[in-house]
Amino acid sequence: MISIATPRRFGARFLAAGLAATVLFTAGCSDDDNGTNAGVAASVTVTSGNNQTGTVGAAAGSPIVVTVRDQNGNPVSGQTVTFTATGGGTIGTRTVTTNAQGQAQTTFTLGGTSGAQTVTATVTGVANPATFTFTGNAGTASQLVVTGGNTQTGVVGVALTNALVVTVRDANGNPVTGQTVTFATTSGGVLATPSVTTNAQGQAQTTFRLGNTAGTQTVTAAVAGITTPASFTFMGTASVASSIVLVSGNNQTGAVNTALAQPLTLEVRDAFGNPISGAAVTWTTSAGTFVGTPVATTTANGRATAVLMLPAAPGVVTVTARLTNNAAVTMNFTATAT
Repeated sequence: MISIATPRRFGARFLAAGLAATVLFTAGCSDDDNGTNAGVAASVTVTSGNNQTGTVGAAAGSPIVVTVRDQNGNPVSGQTVTFTATGGGTIGTRTVTTNAQGQAQTTFTLGGTSGAQTVTATVTGVANPATFTFTGNAGTASQLVVTGGNTQTGVVGVALTNALVVTVRDANGNPVTGQTVTFATTSGGVLATPSVTTNAQGQAQTTFRLGNTAGTQTVTAAVAGITTPASFTFMGTASVASSIVLVSGNNQTGAVNTALAQPLTLEVRDAFGNPISGAAVTWTTSAGTFVGTPVATTTANGRATAVLMLPAAPGVVTVTARLTNNAAVTMNFTATAT
């Protein structure tokens, strides 16, 4: 007898075969979103957080993120990424494991030195690291120091040879640019530019013409917010001798053939009234003679003296003092012999 399958029995067998095929097809598919299994990590690249700028010692505004992929560009999860800083700075978490999107992230606090700072992210087996670059700007100005032009010596009324230079730095010693420095003097003299803005090296400079008074002269440099100013000290020396001033000994009277009771005293000065030391003075007299040499050299206070021996004949005697190297500069004393 021939047995013929009913339609119902045939349909049940076809359905069972179809379900088995579906199970086999599903088992062969990938678990990842792309329908493909990620391979071995082949690259690590910057995703975000690169090229940030901030103040030294402060945290960067955004986290730094990298992505690890296989050779086909699929994200690789569970991969260890190591972050390393170069040029200072602190990394929040140095070793991070990638998430389902193949990403790893951490934070970065800039180091204390201004300028470029770098963080690299490396993965074992991946040749090229991912590199982040940051720029650290100097913090608030907190130091002001003299860096050039101090302790110069020059002639009064004349500009000093070298410029006066100060440097403004933050607490970490980084130069602070764009800072206003105010120069001032309390002992005469003229500053070419009293207010100067610091350059990229944190420096501000000006020039100084010494005041007219010989001796110590001072210039200070100040910055708002910094308590202690920077201070320059200079020595002004007298200019060229230009006058002789009578100090004492004029109009004396004495017996003939005797020395005057007081020496004749003068002072040599420059055009600003500063005493000139080391100036040669030549003495001459209309009568009588000098006790000792008729040429004298001024002392540190610009003074020179002579002792006159009155003549044998009574009368008025005129003594003239003149600069040895400038006969046009003279001064007269008068004495009377009785």
